[in-house]
Amino acid sequence: MRDSGSNGTILMDHDWHRPSTFTLFRNGQEPEFFDCSHEGIGYQFEMNEVEKCLREGIIEHPVISWDDSLQIAQIMQDALRSWGVTFPYDRD
Repeated sequence: MRDSGSNGTILMDHDWHRPSTFTLFRNGQEPEFFDCSHEGIGYQFEMNEVEKCLREGIIEHPVISWDDSLQIAQIMQDALRSWGVTFPYDRD
């Protein structure tokens, strides 16, 4: 994926949503290569935090509450509906 702006361009590898490498091309400068390799596909951080909370007996995270999680889920559901996305288990 390529993203360009007024000061240059960023060229990311094939996984734009979780790139492991990218190259920064600043106008008038040599390209800079960045390696941000990582394990997993991003959810390992959430899974590690859940595991930590369970070990410590924490049943509601102090940063993201149950209510916050429900609000996020509702926003996502509303967005999907507005785009016309449906799933086999959806009810009218």
